[in-house]
Amino acid sequence: MNKLLPYMFRYLPRKKVTDLIGWVSNLGNERFQRRLIDWFIRKYNVNTEEMLYPVGHYKKLYHFFIRELKPSARPIDSKTIVAPVDGIMTECGSITDKRFECKGELLSARDLIAFDEFFGDTENWYFTVHYLSPRDYHWIHSPVDGEIYRMERMRGDLYPVFNEMIHKKKDILCINERYNVFIRNDKLRICVSMVAAMGVGNIIASDKILKHNETDGPVDLNIDPIKISKGEKLAYFALGSTVVLIFSNYEPDRRLKGEYLKLGTGITGI
Repeated sequence: MNKLLPYMFRYLPRKKVTDLIGWVSNLGNERFQRRLIDWFIRKYNVNTEEMLYPVGHYKKLYHFFIRELKPSARPIDSKTIVAPVDGIMTECGSITDKRFECKGELLSARDLIAFDEFFGDTENWYFTVHYLSPRDYHWIHSPVDGEIYRMERMRGDLYPVFNEMIHKKKDILCINERYNVFIRNDKLRICVSMVAAMGVGNIIASDKILKHNETDGPVDLNIDPIKISKGEKLAYFALGSTVVLIFSNYEPDRRLKGEYLKLGTGITGI
């Protein structure tokens, strides 16, 4: 059955399915939502011990998707770059000629971020790919200290991003809807590319940056950049999807490929 899923999703009305999931997760029937949340916890084995609020606090599945964690649940490592989310680091490595490898195929970092000036003259570029499952904590946090100098919300498709789907259609990361946030400091530049998927029709920015990027298209913040701290919230997924990091100068620890990493785990050697 798993082998057939990628073919099925090619022909599904992905946007309509996403809208349906959003509608169901926001229904006002409290008894239905209570059962839905309980089912979701059992189905995905959600760790409720680390949640900031008890399960009964959440009146809708949508609100449970974006649950908060206890402040002590995700310590932030001192390494220069940390994991921006809970999830599996499915890929990592070097970028050559502005291309990176995903599932055995070279993808265009240019297509992913759509901002050539980001690369500048720096030759040493690296990437990591982080996959969030439905059970994971769904907030995306800044992987570095620095300042946000550009953001862009890019509309696109909503293919699901599970492994079998990406194996069959490897350019998903570059054609799905995404929200790119560009951060710099005196040591590096990094793009946090948050890739939407079926069931995740929108990526909601944190209150701190939402006022700067409420619409589609690029937002240039060079004149008045937003200061951001490592571990500070950037945005959230409504269900679970993928984050790609494109960054300069610091090589990721390749031993972490395939490992489940918690938010705040160091992903570089220093």
